[in-house]
Amino acid sequence: MSNSMEPARITNPVIARAPSRALRGLPVSSDTPRRWAFRPDRDWRFHSSTFLFDVAHVLINIACSTVFRWDVRGRENVPHSGPLIVAANHASFLDPPIIGAAAAWRLFFMGKEELFRIPCFGWLISRMRAFPVRRGMGDRRALRWTLHLLDHGEKVLIFPEGRRNRSGELLKAEPGISHVILKSKATVLPVAVSGTDRILVHTRPFPTFGRIRVRFGEPLTFEEFYGQSLREAHEAIGDRIMSSIREMLQSMPRR
Repeated sequence: MSNSMEPARITNPVIARAPSRALRGLPVSSDTPRRWAFRPDRDWRFHSSTFLFDVAHVLINIACSTVFRWDVRGRENVPHSGPLIVAANHASFLDPPIIGAAAAWRLFFMGKEELFRIPCFGWLISRMRAFPVRRGMGDRRALRWTLHLLDHGEKVLIFPEGRRNRSGELLKAEPGISHVILKSKATVLPVAVSGTDRILVHTRPFPTFGRIRVRFGEPLTFEEFYGQSLREAHEAIGDRIMSSIREMLQSMPRR
């Protein structure tokens, strides 16, 4: 009888032939989603670069500290271990790297599938721990991968609104984040970001100077909703997350 504590063997021949350097990012086990397990040569996570991520992190910190004079508060609220869902408002392409640099994390984050088709830019974000999601439909592939990351203790950035929002008013949370919370039972860290939308403006060819502010709220848990259906719990979970983000945004100076 085999030992139940023994790690599952990788029986897929494609995975077995994958070079060891390709498997640095995450363990591949029997619970790895099949969509990713069969094609490591096309899988974004096999090409992520820790070195590139760390270099970008240093450069972003230097730029934010000197040029954009960022104001980061609430770092003491950041859990240092365990799986974590980072839930933030989203107004700019700059939000994922800014949040990751502010917390000194190697964050995984979703990006709309179209971004990965852009030459050079798609190559870059695929090596910065971004993974694609199809918008406008329930993307089971992205959902399975998010749950897999959390199951292995990773930190995943999710934008509850589901898209960039430059209106100045927060939208209601999409059901996706509630689904992930109920399935993973992970802690949620609300984050508010301000100023990134004034730096990259689609009507201007070059970035503009402005101050960036980041606030990390108190971690949220939702044990009272575990076991409930998504339909029953979604609105309450989403409202609680968005309320926390809204309070932090309202506490920030306008400029």
